[in-house]
Amino acid sequence: TIAGRKIHIALLGLVALILISITAALTKTSTSTASGVALNASEIAIQVDKAITNDLEMHVLTGNKSFYDYPDFDTRNLALNWILDEDPMILSASDSNLRQRYVLALLSLEFELSRPGWLSGRSECFWKGVSCHNGKVNKITFDEYLIGTLPPEIGSLHSLTSLELNWNSLTGSLPTEIGSLHNLTSLDLKNNSLTGTLPTEIGSLRSLTLLDLSQNSLTGSLPTEVGSLQNLDYLDLSWNSLTGSLPTEVGSLFNLIFLHLSWNYYLTGTLPTEIGSLHNLEYLDLDQNSLTGSLPTEIGSLHNLAVLHLSMNSLTGSLPTEIGSLRNLTSLDLSGNNLKRQLADGNWQFTQPSLTGSLPTEIGSLHNLAVLHLSINSLTGSLPTEIGNLRSLLYFYLNKNSLTGSLPTEIGSLRNLAHLSLYENSLTGSLPTEIGSLHSLTDLSLYENLLTGSLPTEIGDLILANLRTLDIRSNKFTGVFPESISNAIQISDSDDDWYDASFCFSGNNFTANVPEDFGDCDY
Repeated sequence: TIAGRKIHIALLGLVALILISITAALTKTSTSTASGVALNASEIAIQVDKAITNDLEMHVLTGNKSFYDYPDFDTRNLALNWILDEDPMILSASDSNLRQRYVLALLSLEFELSRPGWLSGRSECFWKGVSCHNGKVNKITFDEYLIGTLPPEIGSLHSLTSLELNWNSLTGSLPTEIGSLHNLTSLDLKNNSLTGTLPTEIGSLRSLTLLDLSQNSLTGSLPTEVGSLQNLDYLDLSWNSLTGSLPTEVGSLFNLIFLHLSWNYYLTGTLPTEIGSLHNLEYLDLDQNSLTGSLPTEIGSLHNLAVLHLSMNSLTGSLPTEIGSLRNLTSLDLSGNNLKRQLADGNWQFTQPSLTGSLPTEIGSLHNLAVLHLSINSLTGSLPTEIGNLRSLLYFYLNKNSLTGSLPTEIGSLRNLAHLSLYENSLTGSLPTEIGSLHSLTDLSLYENLLTGSLPTEIGDLILANLRTLDIRSNKFTGVFPESISNAIQISDSDDDWYDASFCFSGNNFTANVPEDFGDCDY
């Protein structure tokens, strides 16, 4: 409709009519001149509206469609009606901001925005969540539980550099027109309800440095075109339902620093050797997928890597010695690689094969390592003495493997260690007294091994310090239970801060003074 614009033009015509009538009275000319001016004004309004409509159909609407192809109540037509009839900023087809103002009006109606200042007479550059550079929209930020779909007309905002619509409730698929935003550097749509596949056109976003589509419901494989995003330094597609293998083209993302594809469940295939080309990579997380094969030796080329997480996959083979080259590594998690997700009920079941072989001595070169998590695999052999070099280690998990041998005395060098979990292995020998040096230890879980000898009395000092969990059930410890440990437990039992403590000793061969299990000692 053009009713609003007609009213506006009619008022102008009325003013003109009055002026001309006065002139006519003074000059005794015909009043028909005034009616002619009014008629011309009406015709001009129609022509202006038609020019606006044609411009938007040609440059904004997609699929060679016109506004007549959509129902009257479609948000595209509603946005057009606002531009023509209600917008206090009277625009013409020649106005440079017409197209972006229309698209923002469309977004407002599509997302049912209730932000103050939107659809007002102010410049769209001052609408909340919108930023402009030289009068062109270059950033849009919404994070207020929006609903609706992302309209393909978004692709006409060619000056857009940042589109941040994270933490909303957007649905539908990512429009292919997104590939027209050649100046886009940041695309953040995380935590929505987007579906469908990643369009191949995403490979056209050559300026993109951040792509975050995590926590959606995207399906399909990662398109090979993603390898064209050579300025990309942050890629997060975690918590979706992506399938297929990781394309080798990912090795072309030479500027990549952050790569997060965890919790897709169905990513398959091997970790491509090309991953070793990502020399700037600092964060690599592919947890909770279905990756197979061995860890490529090329992983050792990632000298800037700080986080390497590949847990809950189906990886096989031994740990490559090249892992010792990752001198900046702070967290290594390869746990649960003999687990496979049961699709029927969502539970996990033990499967074979998994990571095997012994822990390489080169692991001792990872002096910055704070987290070492290799539990639930099939690792064998003894713990290397080089483990004592990991002076930054806080969390040490090797439970549920097939480790043998004794606990090395060098374990006492890990003065920052808070959690030591080696349960369900086949460790033998006695506990070294050096374990008493671990005064930061809060959790010591050694149950279901073949440990022998008497308990070191120094463990009592650990309980008085920070130890909250001591579980040595089902071993072969002998001798009189140390009184220092019993006394420490009694003292700690009266401390209100120890309500969640547990001390479990059953299933051993102590001869006397064995306290009852305390706290949660159920399997």
